[in-house]
Amino acid sequence: MTLPPQIELRARCAEADDLSGIIFEMQITAGSKNPYTITFPKTDSAGQTKLTGEEISGQFTDHWDMALMDYNGSIEEANDIVTIRLFDPAAAS
Repeated sequence: MTLPPQIELRARCAEADDLSGIIFEMQITAGSKNPYTITFPKTDSAGQTKLTGEEISGQFTDHWDMALMDYNGSIEEANDIVTIRLFDPAAAS
């Protein structure tokens, strides 16, 4: 996977004026173990958030530092197709 300089996401809702505080996750598959979950910062009031390629790479590396046995594969060999979803706090507990 070649990381772009920046990835920007935007939430939209016709019924809401303030879309701040939404957290997006990006799932990246690399290697044969668990997929990597990259977390975006909370959205601003317009529903926008972004991560730089460097920040994505840093979170990818953090997975290794926290749980080396749970992950394998590098960002360079990761699949170019990713999944974007909303963060679910219930799933985190």
